[in-house]
Amino acid sequence: YTQLLAKRYGRVGGMAHLSTLIRREREAMPERTLLLDAGDAWYGSGIALFTQGRAAVEVMNGMGYQATTLHWEFNLGKAALMQRIQEARFPVLAQNLVDKEFEDPVLKPYVVKELGGIRVGILGQAYQFSLLTTEDPRLTEGWQMGYRVESLRAHLKTLREKERVDLVVLLSHMGYQQDLAMLRQLEGIDVVVGGHTHDILLQPTLVGKALVTQAGSHGKFLGVLDLEIRGRQVEGYTHRLLPVLAEQIEPDREISRLIEAAYQPHQAQLHRLVGTTETLLYRRDPVRSPTDQLIARAFREIGNAEIGHAPGWRFG
Repeated sequence: YTQLLAKRYGRVGGMAHLSTLIRREREAMPERTLLLDAGDAWYGSGIALFTQGRAAVEVMNGMGYQATTLHWEFNLGKAALMQRIQEARFPVLAQNLVDKEFEDPVLKPYVVKELGGIRVGILGQAYQFSLLTTEDPRLTEGWQMGYRVESLRAHLKTLREKERVDLVVLLSHMGYQQDLAMLRQLEGIDVVVGGHTHDILLQPTLVGKALVTQAGSHGKFLGVLDLEIRGRQVEGYTHRLLPVLAEQIEPDREISRLIEAAYQPHQAQLHRLVGTTETLLYRRDPVRSPTDQLIARAFREIGNAEIGHAPGWRFG
């Protein structure tokens, strides 16, 4: 089934193609459009590894992102991560990342954006167990994380009562089920823009009056949520998931130029032939996908072992 979909629709995703869709949406209402990413954007690809996330930040700067949060980015290590955050022309939010000694915040917890007379509070919740899943715990020594529900509740109160926002967006990398559970404990959140579990929600999930959205992963979809706000409340909404079909969308020229410039110094390494395959390699689930089988078999051969273990990370 996966191979049939690949043959029918071709390549899916691509930041330059995604940027084209974003530009089209912005043109309809440029002063009231907010572009958010829920994390896992700066780590996990070859070019992100070679540039320590810089290439991803430069592309996101070019696309005009307005906020993000974190998860696998912690694998960059403190120095590189904080350097990338300084280079980003958008805030990186995480109310649940603090230092161990005094529990002082490491990053901004929230930001307030004024969009055509509407005050929008964006509150960041990074993946709560990020520091337990980094490749080397020494990369983030001195920091600690968790859900930090009480501080989350305090920031919500600040946004509503002191900042007097009309809308609160929780930019979350907790995961879909955790987002639902958190909303049952808290008041004051209007929208969750979620990540981590890579769920493709064709329509938002309602928890009370709060809308929970998630648009898959790896730039396969652009999630578009249009809100009607009156009296500091959401009175109505429409939601669309736009598939990023690379063969049907003209790539954004400026973003293509940034991507090509980032890849150029690494062409020899990226184009080195290491083998060929007669079947499609993909990761549809963590059990017996072709890519996992390839990795496990390679481990067996490299180690001359009877068992090869491919870590069962979440599929994309």
